[in-house]
Amino acid sequence: MSMIFKPGDILSKDIRTDKGILLIPHGTRLTVDMVSKLKKFSINEMGIASERPPVGLNPISDHNISAQFTNNDAKLTKIAEKVESVKQIFADNMNPKEIETIAYDTASDIVEEIVELDGETNICINDLRTSDEYTYQHSVDVSILATMLGKNIGLPKKYLSELAQAGLLHDIGKQRIPKEILNKPTRLTDDEIVIMRTHSILGYEIATKMQHISNDVKRAILQHHEKIDGSGYPYAVDPSELGLYERIISIADIYDALTHKRCYKPPLTSVEAFGIMTDELSAFDRNIFVEFFKHITFYPLNSKVILTDGSVWTIVDNKNARLPKVMDEYGRVLDLTTSNLKVYGVYSDAMMAKWQSFHA
Repeated sequence: MSMIFKPGDILSKDIRTDKGILLIPHGTRLTVDMVSKLKKFSINEMGIASERPPVGLNPISDHNISAQFTNNDAKLTKIAEKVESVKQIFADNMNPKEIETIAYDTASDIVEEIVELDGETNICINDLRTSDEYTYQHSVDVSILATMLGKNIGLPKKYLSELAQAGLLHDIGKQRIPKEILNKPTRLTDDEIVIMRTHSILGYEIATKMQHISNDVKRAILQHHEKIDGSGYPYAVDPSELGLYERIISIADIYDALTHKRCYKPPLTSVEAFGIMTDELSAFDRNIFVEFFKHITFYPLNSKVILTDGSVWTIVDNKNARLPKVMDEYGRVLDLTTSNLKVYGVYSDAMMAKWQSFHA
């Protein structure tokens, strides 16, 4: 009998192939994406996974199976579980020194895991989500996204640590925002937005009382909502005054907010977030923007997409973030890196109707 898993489960034993290849180590908290991957296998009570080959395909080799569950999957999940630590940062009774200690320790843990990831690493945002508590999860997400970008562009470990701290603390000023505004289940009014926007200044005031947080991190907390085109807040500063950290944090912050489910809006897909942010490209550092999205996985495994010819396929390999491998209902696999076809959009009735309207 095959074992059944669901997101949030913590594995009590290693999951391995019948030849002993480790897929996911015990102690890992399963993400949505990991559960989707596991559905491809029949897993017995001993944790042995036998592949369920799609109709018309030859069985996948152990090498390819293990590649679907690299060490990076488990490490990213372990990092994402730092949400519990970050909750303490936003507690009303925490003083700046206590906040600084937690942020420093948590950032160190994040960096230690990230520097050990294999090569330049793509991120599927679903892999980072282990909590429904937005403020805390968002801070961890931004820290991971920013630090991963820093690693991918070759920043030294010292700067990765500061980036991780900046990500964790960028919204610390929300500690002083009235709870009825911070946790409001509907959209904020104009007056409430004005109050909410004071969080970057409030956060900077808290950070100035931290002795071991660098001035660059403090500036990122203050300026993470500033824009390259001068349209940001709180001061609409000239782009020459924006440092590397806030240029990175601003992109990670907006991307994560767009792809996060809120009580007043559904989450956007990575593709939709990319489209919205591209329309506002003048607000961002172009080079950092390009590098950031180079490593964002647009299409989660097992998601359905519409190709440019109107056909519907399933993502079976997304190591190439833009040109994945897809499989049709007959089990035929198409590598989009060698095809004239491209992904038109993530499958939905609305997207199919859009394709049909342009090809009527």
